[in-house]
Amino acid sequence: MGNVNWTPAPTAEELLEEAKQRKIAEIEQWRIEVVDTGMAYEFEGSQEVVQTRAEDRENLMGLESEANHLIEAGVTDPVMTFRVQSNNEYLLTPEEMVAVARAAFKHKADQYPIAWALKEQARSASSQEELDAITWA
Repeated sequence: MGNVNWTPAPTAEELLEEAKQRKIAEIEQWRIEVVDTGMAYEFEGSQEVVQTRAEDRENLMGLESEANHLIEAGVTDPVMTFRVQSNNEYLLTPEEMVAVARAAFKHKADQYPIAWALKEQARSASSQEELDAITWA
């Protein structure tokens, strides 16, 4: 006869801890999705989406740097082309480009405190129902 390995069923506390870890991972995924979705921004009276994925933020850093050099050189005319998610292009002044870039970086940064607060709620939850009530809204 072979040996039988018996594993005890997880306790309610262990199950809740596993559920908390799943919720924390879900919250992190929500944060990433919100950043990757981009941010609303108005250009010439039109609501557009500025893309804020990692590769977009790298591009925005370069555009902001270029805009700052143009500002230092005294350029105030709309000389910088910026393409939004819809593929519309807008001609921006260097100051406008800096404003767009900074708004995009702020959009990303603003998601962290939301995620941290939700993760803390998840860690403090005392039931599955409390975990289920946690949403990114």
